[in-house]
Amino acid sequence: MNMDFSGYFDICELGKSKRTQRRQQQNYFKTISNSIKESSYLKPNFLPIENNDDSLSEKLQEPLYPGCRTTLLDSLFRHFINFSANNGMSKTALSMCLKNEKTVLPTPNCLPESYKEAYQMIKPMIIETKRYDACVNDCLLFCKTSDNDHSLDRECTKCGEPRYKAESLSARKTFTYMPIGPRLSRIFGSDNICKILYSRQDLCNGKLTDITDGKIYKSWYEDGGVFQDMEESCTVPLALFCDGLNPHKSMATQKSMWPLILTWLNLPVNVRNILGPMMLVGIVPGTKTEEPKNLDPYLDLLVDELLELTECTMFNAYRGAPTSVRIALLHYMCDIPAFSKILHVSSQAALRGCPYCKEEGFYCKSLHKVVHINNRAFLPENHLLRKEKNDFAIKGEDRASKPESYTKEEELEIRNSYDQLPNQNRKSLLQKKTGLKGKYSFMRLPYHNRQEQMQPDGMHTIADVIGNLFGLITGKDDGKKVRSGEEEFQRFKDSWNSRTIINDEETVVGSNKRKSNTEDGKKAKKARVESMTAENELPPAPWRLDRSSVKIADQRAMSLVYPTGYDYHPDQHFSKPWTLRTMHGKHQFVTSGAALWCLRGLLPSKQETTLGKLFNVIELLTSESYHENELEFINESTSEAVSLVERDFPIALQV
Repeated sequence: MNMDFSGYFDICELGKSKRTQRRQQQNYFKTISNSIKESSYLKPNFLPIENNDDSLSEKLQEPLYPGCRTTLLDSLFRHFINFSANNGMSKTALSMCLKNEKTVLPTPNCLPESYKEAYQMIKPMIIETKRYDACVNDCLLFCKTSDNDHSLDRECTKCGEPRYKAESLSARKTFTYMPIGPRLSRIFGSDNICKILYSRQDLCNGKLTDITDGKIYKSWYEDGGVFQDMEESCTVPLALFCDGLNPHKSMATQKSMWPLILTWLNLPVNVRNILGPMMLVGIVPGTKTEEPKNLDPYLDLLVDELLELTECTMFNAYRGAPTSVRIALLHYMCDIPAFSKILHVSSQAALRGCPYCKEEGFYCKSLHKVVHINNRAFLPENHLLRKEKNDFAIKGEDRASKPESYTKEEELEIRNSYDQLPNQNRKSLLQKKTGLKGKYSFMRLPYHNRQEQMQPDGMHTIADVIGNLFGLITGKDDGKKVRSGEEEFQRFKDSWNSRTIINDEETVVGSNKRKSNTEDGKKAKKARVESMTAENELPPAPWRLDRSSVKIADQRAMSLVYPTGYDYHPDQHFSKPWTLRTMHGKHQFVTSGAALWCLRGLLPSKQETTLGKLFNVIELLTSESYHENELEFINESTSEAVSLVERDFPIALQV
């Protein structure tokens, strides 16, 4: 866009009031607007002027009643915000609220009486969404793309499933996409949010408090970075969050919807994580009982728009002028199962479960799971734990170096090879060997770098570690499989199963049939009782509390006094683990010192010391800020803590 803005800067230098200056700026740009390259995001139209409905725009700016300072638009926004925030509120309830308020307000007033009437007033201001028909097996969307045109197909070209319901033109599955371009245009056109972008100051001085203080973020603005030669306030670095959830907490519909959410990284945290700057792109639907089989067709829509918006022109409310803006998706924050779906890596239960390196797990036959027993490889070469020979799963000294990662070239070659294989069996073998599952949507972004840009959801990991530890300590998750795993690795000999325990398959014989009065039913019931008795008669273990110790720990937990703001209350946290309801509550329990105080003297000193180091590391990792010089210490402390957990607790924790 080649334009002469000298007249604009002359206006800015005039010593006039802000109101006069802004009015002259707007008049100036009206005179040159015809020479500006047309862009669908150039003007943030908040009111329906673009639809030539000036009468409706004027009506929305009218006061509710004569002499009122609240406009009709303000009142409608207040009602619809309340309607959106309360997910149990129906349209009928909103209509009743509007009707009652209209009755109470002085007459005459212009407040509508129903939801339908109110919605029609604000509908021109709502950003339009795009609705697509989807294959029921998530193979593709029935729309026109750069590669193919499936908009007229009546069945999926990949799986053959029909597009429409029987004897109907109603699609069996649909997806609603919410474009990000118009929303970004409105944000740049909003004075308050646009000013925040320009008011941000880089004052970290080596102190890390947010992603914007890190080296990776700063590299985006250096030579060779995606935002090189760009002013930070004119860039939009985006982060994607994606996860499966079950609506209404129904266990019958696990992960039956996957929301796709984008956040704007160079906004302050308190602004970044609120609705508006945090943008919902769409909700990928599953079936009634299953999650979506494939997310790529839905993510392709986002990638197409990101490629279109890589560099565009938007009206900047702070400058009062059109501005060149660069947009890029540079960060992914998901848990490992979500990464498996969107970035096509193996799940955490695979032999190659790590999405960052080539570390390979070990399949434990006793646990029927893969365990990862290479924690010492991440320690410094001269660390004392590397020299221990008997207490770890890998006997002898550990001289292994830290696992390497795939280069971008190696990964691309493997993914291309995967896609070219002729059948699923050979693809599964390659995935098992490499941990990679072919190309995915975001590889079309020219600046994409999976290993640098993906960040696992640490809070899930920390909460799982805490929950699994407490399950073993209290005996809830301890059992014959755990002890057999220790026997397989020749550890904790005194804790091995001292007697033959009845097979699980024998204990469930006839459990789903009504055999209580038959001889087979009595035998099955007796087998279950004997099995439960055998489980309770497991030998003592250094990581497990006996019943009296659990009671003592519960009594201590009941006697604690917690400050205001904690997510939990005094309760029997060890015998009733559900009392620590939230991930944040578990985190508070261990980082405040409460958990270690409750367990003091009840476990052997070796296990107690290991727990203390692990809890200290969790506190370090979740600090609000730390200095760059502390990173090396935090990495070494974390590696040492997880190595000690591998040594002093069952191998079942290493899954």
